[in-house]
Amino acid sequence: MGLEKRIILSFFVMVVAMEASYSQTTKGAISRPGGVMVKSLTSRDSAKVKYYFLSGLREKTLGETNNAIRNFLLSVDLDPANDAAYYELALAYQALEQNENALIAIEKAIQFNKEQVWYYKLKASLQQQLGQFVMAAQTYGMLVALQPENEEFYFLKASALVLADKLNEALDIYSKIENEFGYSEDLILQRQRVYLKAGNLQDAVREMEGLMKRYPDEIRYYLMIAELYESNNLYDKAFEKYQQALKIAPDNGYLHLALADYYRVKGNRNLVFEEVKKAFGSDEVDLESKVRIVYNNYVNNNEHSVKNEALVLSSILMDRYPKDARVFALRADLMLLLDKKKEACELYQKVLKIDRSNYAVWEQLIRIQISLNDFKQAEPVTSEALQYFPDQVNLYLYDGLAKSQVGNKQAAIVSLTKGLQLSSDNKALSAQFYAYLGDAYHAIGSYPESDKAYDSSLMLDYDNAMVLNNYAYYLSLRGKDLLKAERMARRANQIEPNNTSFEDTYGWVLYRLGRYQEAKMWIEKALSNNVSKSATLVEHYGDVLFKLGDRDSALSYWKKAKEFGSKSELLERKINDQALHE
Repeated sequence: MGLEKRIILSFFVMVVAMEASYSQTTKGAISRPGGVMVKSLTSRDSAKVKYYFLSGLREKTLGETNNAIRNFLLSVDLDPANDAAYYELALAYQALEQNENALIAIEKAIQFNKEQVWYYKLKASLQQQLGQFVMAAQTYGMLVALQPENEEFYFLKASALVLADKLNEALDIYSKIENEFGYSEDLILQRQRVYLKAGNLQDAVREMEGLMKRYPDEIRYYLMIAELYESNNLYDKAFEKYQQALKIAPDNGYLHLALADYYRVKGNRNLVFEEVKKAFGSDEVDLESKVRIVYNNYVNNNEHSVKNEALVLSSILMDRYPKDARVFALRADLMLLLDKKKEACELYQKVLKIDRSNYAVWEQLIRIQISLNDFKQAEPVTSEALQYFPDQVNLYLYDGLAKSQVGNKQAAIVSLTKGLQLSSDNKALSAQFYAYLGDAYHAIGSYPESDKAYDSSLMLDYDNAMVLNNYAYYLSLRGKDLLKAERMARRANQIEPNNTSFEDTYGWVLYRLGRYQEAKMWIEKALSNNVSKSATLVEHYGDVLFKLGDRDSALSYWKKAKEFGSKSELLERKINDQALHE
């Protein structure tokens, strides 16, 4: 039902109520509920009272609480005995956490109508919020008098007395409840809490023993008594209860978890794990709890470590729940923490076969595939993920990167452009989209668009060393804006020193500027860090040596570049002609 319809319906109900309340409008005294004699209203004043009251209800429904209060005050100003308006006024004050004012208003409502149960309930609630627990208990006592057949009011009165530290009085109320309504679990548990608050462990246990005798097959009562003993360092007595429970329900999962906690306190790690394994083989403990136990007790995300027990427990779960995605997700997370990325990928893919609605799994899988440089596997995954989550901006970044790396540059540009539109409120992310667009446009020879994209990226994040390096290198290949390229390449090396690729780029930019001695120094630095044996880097060094007149050494490095896998046609010509070709 729409908001407007709800308001109209509320008005209709209240109009009917108000008409009944104000049916007497003759002059003279009339009797209101509760026997209070008040002066009657004229027809005109009665209409105003109704108008302000209904206006207050409307403002309350719309969330305009201050306006509602103003209207309710106008209503009671004209009709000081309007208990319904005082009640609504109290609720409005309570909504604004003005509990003192709310209490005054609800007391006014009760003054003029002593029969409405919800008035007393609100008053007692406000008294408890204000810490007036004894007075709240008295108010609940009035409710008991109004409805002596309502068991709830007895419990509420007892709870207020407990909060007021009137423990003996609370126990008297619980005795009355038992006499009037009979024995119940809730009654025993409440009485037990009173004994515990009083520090009376013996009587608290006695209450639970009574429950256990009445329901000897209810395992949780044994566990509750054992927990009482453990919390008071009476571990031998707790162990006795566990042994009694084992005779009744030897396969109860919660019992084995309780025993695991017991053995943990005792320092017996082997028995702890044995009990946890038994619990994992039980149906009583739900799967979510089992998964949480693994994460909380056997995995350290901060240290990226996984205990062997976690693998054992995850295997138990996989055998027990072979079609549940949560189990495979757990195992995948464990494999990832163990840096077994390929195994993790296979498991995340199993998760998605069962449940394609979990976005976190899609992103995790894609991130791993990209970290493995497995863009051929990542690209169809990013495409499918976008079908399910077209509003997830990160997916467009991954999709654009994957498509670009598998050679589908135009499709990459389309995806990156869509993602850029969604990332407008995130500067760092927009900078990354522009950077990838710069790479993609450069790859298809759209240099103006590439330069514009790189410039946009650096305007948002000038300290992105990778963008500075790539942009500088591509400019140097084209021989364009070489001074700008030199500044960017230098900055990239300042941000991330000892990066072979960045040092090579800076050396190459210096070479293109004709500053051959400086170029030689920087490329030699790159060579000292060149553990991957880059053919391009070695070829660049040969070119620098040729420019410096060391032709024999240049030829040697060109041949070495060919050995490292370069298939450049220019390199072949350099070697064959023993001359530089650019």
